[in-house]
Amino acid sequence: ISMVNFWNAPFYSFYLAGFLVLFGDSPGTVFYSQATIGSLTPVLIFLITRVLFDKRTAIIAGLLTATSHLCIHYSVVINRAAPLLITLPLIIYICLNLKENKQRLKLWGLGLLIGFSFYFGQETLLTLVMFFIYSVFLPKSMWTNRQFIKNSLWVISGILIALMPLNLLYHSYSDAWILLGRDELGSGAKTWNYN
Repeated sequence: ISMVNFWNAPFYSFYLAGFLVLFGDSPGTVFYSQATIGSLTPVLIFLITRVLFDKRTAIIAGLLTATSHLCIHYSVVINRAAPLLITLPLIIYICLNLKENKQRLKLWGLGLLIGFSFYFGQETLLTLVMFFIYSVFLPKSMWTNRQFIKNSLWVISGILIALMPLNLLYHSYSDAWILLGRDELGSGAKTWNYN
């Protein structure tokens, strides 16, 4: 745990560790892990665009995403923002597919993705807050106080479950908490500056 960078994107160290344990300790493992994420992102963009427009537009959007500099660049450079290429489109896709019924699991999964995304890149905080607000207020037919509280609790429980393992591990190591995703006092202001 002493090798984890708790100042900047602590989940990225654990993300890399999983691939390194499974596929060997080499730079190629890191590059292929990020290339895998880069290859899934165009599929998610295709699905998002298909929900918003039509299949033809979705194919074009997916192809453009596949050839974008982000998907290509992050597959050959060790970069902590690479996992955001998949968590943020997944969040968008879930938000677009929230329905009036059978949405508890989606809201909980959305909370997990929000928590993971925050610890991959704290500069996404304001965007994640907007997704949270969107998810608990939509669809419009569910704007009752009771449903708002239920929706909020499902998303918040997902966020807490995403944040707790890292916080418990960090607490056992340093006897402190890392709720803002950074281990130095006063770093919250920098998080807001990034946003």
